[in-house]
Amino acid sequence: MVTVNTGNRFEHILSRVFQHPASHNLEWRDVIALMNHYGSVEHLDNGGLKFTINGTSQVFRSEWQKKDVSDTQTVLDIRRFLEGVGIGKTGVLAREGLFVPNDLRLVVLINRLETQIFIADGDGSAPEYLRPLDPLGVLHHHKYADGADIEARRPENIVYYKEIAEALEGADKILLIGNGTGSSCAMDHVKDYLSVHNPVVAARIVGLLRLDVEALTTSQLLSEATAFFLQAEIKPAQHVPLD
Repeated sequence: MVTVNTGNRFEHILSRVFQHPASHNLEWRDVIALMNHYGSVEHLDNGGLKFTINGTSQVFRSEWQKKDVSDTQTVLDIRRFLEGVGIGKTGVLAREGLFVPNDLRLVVLINRLETQIFIADGDGSAPEYLRPLDPLGVLHHHKYADGADIEARRPENIVYYKEIAEALEGADKILLIGNGTGSSCAMDHVKDYLSVHNPVVAARIVGLLRLDVEALTTSQLLSEATAFFLQAEIKPAQHVPLD
């Protein structure tokens, strides 16, 4: 395995390319510099860019003349191209042959106060936290019964759900973990929102786990998630039903 010394600049660019949720502060000039660092960049007559690294090429036809890579899907395409040629967030090149990454599996813990998004194989990596807008502090002062959820008592926070959807766009498999049922379950609200407004992401949900989220530690919840994925690999047809 060959380790490439990217320097501080390229380490910073890579961290933004692989950021979850996808970064909206990635500049095309930095992407071009990164591609030139690892391989080559060809400006095509049709205005596109052809990136070539480790013998593999991909054409990007986005309006790279603009300052920022504003389209989330383009950021994800750049990320997948780098992963496909063996370059990850650490800037490490795989040895001979192409690196085929594992599926990106995300574990989403949802309770009445926040959503935590973990990479299932992240080896203890810190989660991404998303919280609904709560200017009046309702979430922190309301009295709850066991298993009850704030989303059953207030209008749906569409902006919050949209942020969750965007954070999950790069995932191949998604496991949702929450408590409660029906109108008292934020997990169900999120699933229903995705089904209507982002069916592509919804299709990547492989299961729902209904656990006592607030009574279990994060480590215990992630252990349940690991067990779920292991069971799914052994018996793919045994996924927890979504309905």
